[in-house]
Amino acid sequence: MSAIDDKKIADVLRKPWTTDRRTFSDRIWANKAQLIDNTYNAITRMCIMGQNPQTAIADFSEAMHVSKYQAGRLIMTESAYFASLSEQRCYNDLGVKEFKVLATLDNKTSVVCQEMDGKHF
Repeated sequence: MSAIDDKKIADVLRKPWTTDRRTFSDRIWANKAQLIDNTYNAITRMCIMGQNPQTAIADFSEAMHVSKYQAGRLIMTESAYFASLSEQRCYNDLGVKEFKVLATLDNKTSVVCQEMDGKHF
């Protein structure tokens, strides 16, 4: 097995692979402020106003000029993070020391949830 060549990796990362001749890093960082603002706005509206995630995804998709699939991945991932954080705080506030996962085992239950059924944390 050969060693990783840092110079080759740096060269690849600096090569402008995009049609506008900018590197991926240049494109990502150029839109970072807009990405943060739009993500914050979408998730805030969704949480405070009880907005349907599909509405937030559509709004984000339009604002950032990305597909609904890409917008959905980001919005659902970030909102899941905040939901988990909120759940953890609730458990801490209530003094919960452990919990058991009870999954509904039917033809709609994902493999991940099926495997989690009955586990203690």
